[in-house]
Amino acid sequence: MKDLDFYILGPRVGDELTYWNLDKGWVTDFGDASAFPKEILTLPLPEGATTVMPFSSASEPMSQFNLLPGGGVGVVNFFQKVY
Repeated sequence: MKDLDFYILGPRVGDELTYWNLDKGWVTDFGDASAFPKEILTLPLPEGATTVMPFSSASEPMSQFNLLPGGGVGVVNFFQKVY
């Protein structure tokens, strides 16, 4: 089975979702979002991150992991799976 691509979601801008782009920071266009391997779940996330979502190769969301308070730089991330 192919590994899933993981995307980091962050603060909303109005009604728009934002996605993390390694070069640009938070962007509102999913097409500009940077994809990460599953190891992103154990690495520090950018400030403002709220959710990590794995997507299938067909660009379908497979689940949603909301970041729980208490994570941060140098700290283990804890998630709540909600989807």
